[in-house]
Amino acid sequence: LRVLPDPVMPESVGSARSDDLQAESLMLNLDASLRVYARHEFFSWTQGALQSLIEHELLICAMPNGEPGSFYVDSFSTAPAEPARVSELFRQDVTLVPQLIKAWEENHCEPVAFDAATVGAAAASALGRELARIGAQSIVAHGTYDGGGDLASFFTFGCAPGAVGAHQRHVVGLVVPFLHAAWMRTRINWPGDGAVVKPHVESVLTARETEILQWIYHGKSNIE
Repeated sequence: LRVLPDPVMPESVGSARSDDLQAESLMLNLDASLRVYARHEFFSWTQGALQSLIEHELLICAMPNGEPGSFYVDSFSTAPAEPARVSELFRQDVTLVPQLIKAWEENHCEPVAFDAATVGAAAASALGRELARIGAQSIVAHGTYDGGGDLASFFTFGCAPGAVGAHQRHVVGLVVPFLHAAWMRTRINWPGDGAVVKPHVESVLTARETEILQWIYHGKSNIE
């Protein structure tokens, strides 16, 4: 696979304002990730607030399950895609997935992005064809690794054509460690009477700070 090169980003009016909104959205998302303990909460976060940072049609979460080339896979989407089918296609894929992981490893385990033409070239991949069907054939992918340098988890964002580049790779690099931790918590059988018992999590923000950031994110001025 050919890794998408960094685009040249022109200066634009209001770019500083946009950067401020991105920083505020990032803080809110990282704070929200700390409250994810169940699968439905993970879905609500990744397909809700996280879309403001990384707009995507599909998120595939994978981790090795002990057998070479074999993964435990979970998929999340609000697009017309069947998550269970996508997860199974990812597990069975021997064309696109190995190339994605290899490209990530060759990029020193930094986020990688691929355009629609590159993903579409993997014609033998049923996963690639499914991504094309739902309009998510541009990919940005990143993973985590354990203390031995081996792959611990791998996250693939399927995005609309032309929607990935240097900025998305940077954001994914910041978010994935929190994404990994949140996804791992959803896989723990927390004790309790049939319900998830969540440890108390101290917010990095006060309630007032969170409220202010939410209003700023929605475009309100300081006076308002």
